[in-house]
Amino acid sequence: MNFIYLLLAILVIFVIWKMFLFIFKGGNFHLIPRNITRVYKTIKKKFKNKYKNNTELLFIAGIINAKMYIKNDEDLIEKIYLAAESCSTLDDEVGMVSDFSQVLMNEYFLQDSKMDPSEIVTTILDKRHDIDKSVEKELEAKKYFPENVIEKDMSTIKEYYLHFKKHES
Repeated sequence: MNFIYLLLAILVIFVIWKMFLFIFKGGNFHLIPRNITRVYKTIKKKFKNKYKNNTELLFIAGIINAKMYIKNDEDLIEKIYLAAESCSTLDDEVGMVSDFSQVLMNEYFLQDSKMDPSEIVTTILDKRHDIDKSVEKELEAKKYFPENVIEKDMSTIKEYYLHFKKHES
């Protein structure tokens, strides 16, 4: 019986610790860019033959990261493409991924939050330094996104990407 109480106490401490870290690390302003960067980094390193340029690389990372949001808003696919195309022209990798992350964060917050869109943009811009730091730190980290998740969605994502490329021509 005491063992169960001890186990529950450890579990509660663990949950509180994770919440504490989430809040003080920057919450979503750390988590979202970190996840986008991790997917981006994994694709760049492990799937070099699956993308042709930075636009496609960012697009793939964006679609994989935004799957649950795309279910609610199919137009998000085009927004991700436009963001990838716009951000891919930057020479600085941290700036490129950070700017891309900010665009996606804006779209996510528009779906998840009741905040005014201008407040969302202002808040994201105010957190720019934290977002840049999160991207930079993740690019240097040794952790990668699960390859099987990327591989599973790659053919569908390629079809989305080719759809936009055809409409450009």
